[in-house]
Amino acid sequence: MAASRNSFIDYLKGIAIFLVVWGHCIQYSDTYYNFSDNKIFLFIYSFHMPLFMGISGYLFAFSSKRKNVIEMAKTKFEQLVLPLIFWGLILSPLVFHKEIFSHQGTSQVLHLIKFYLIGIPNILWFLWVLFAISTIFSLIADKFNDKIVYHILAFLVLLIFPDVYGFIFMKFMYPFFLLGYYYNLKPIQSEKLKSAILYGSFIIFPVLLLFFWTKEDLIYNSTMSIYKPNLNVNSLIALKRYLIGFTGIIFVVTIIKKVLFFDNAKLVEKLGVFSLGIYIVQTILFSAIDWVAPKYEINIYLYTFLWTIIVAVTAISLSILLTKVFSRIPKVGNLLFGGRY
Repeated sequence: MAASRNSFIDYLKGIAIFLVVWGHCIQYSDTYYNFSDNKIFLFIYSFHMPLFMGISGYLFAFSSKRKNVIEMAKTKFEQLVLPLIFWGLILSPLVFHKEIFSHQGTSQVLHLIKFYLIGIPNILWFLWVLFAISTIFSLIADKFNDKIVYHILAFLVLLIFPDVYGFIFMKFMYPFFLLGYYYNLKPIQSEKLKSAILYGSFIIFPVLLLFFWTKEDLIYNSTMSIYKPNLNVNSLIALKRYLIGFTGIIFVVTIIKKVLFFDNAKLVEKLGVFSLGIYIVQTILFSAIDWVAPKYEINIYLYTFLWTIIVAVTAISLSILLTKVFSRIPKVGNLLFGGRY
């Protein structure tokens, strides 16, 4: 990575992590509410994790040549997998409390272990997916000189795997990491091509979002499987997800860069700097909130644009505070957040 931080990248990550938390607020703040029909929720979930993965690929390009695949895998394991292993011990009982605590004695311990192993690929899934994809990219950079054909081959191999144990997320995220990675290494030189991509995205993304994007298209509700039954349906949904993800990234990043980016917006940049800590801690918070979230009917606009934003700001503030407190002890910070703070 560059010697100094890129303020626009931090700003972009700050907005992206706010959208992550806001989406979770819409999802978890009211157990009565059918969140997956919420238009803001669907908007956020059309591009927010692809955007994060694209940013990760862009940043990874700075360091991919400085370490061989073994060194890179070791670094990323410490930064991403160790926190996942630890936080999984806390999250598994929160997410699967009904399944675990319905048993007693030895059976309860065995179920705790079972659901810990089941939950790891899906709880904080972005961490292990980023580790796995980074390792593959490092291998291709180290051994095959970053030739695009090997990335395509790696992606096709991933598609062969079934959608179990979290592979669905890895298959979904790989092309977006590739987008950010190659955007850094080999930016498009043709102005005509860049204009065509930009204008095309400003047409395709709104059209897909307004008329064709539904809750059934979310990665959590449909598969990435290439196997029958429903191969044709799955393929069309996957293509729609990729198309709205790619065009959504271009649409949103352009809007932010041209309209919403302010050089002195240090608060938003701070969110970007603490994005990993926020992502982890807010997941813990909302897993706990899901136990006690109220059931009530509220005006949809008040719920979306007032209540959930208040909850999001509170969750983000608490997440940053706890990240800072835990990271004051270096060994604890290394274990919980990969030594980033």
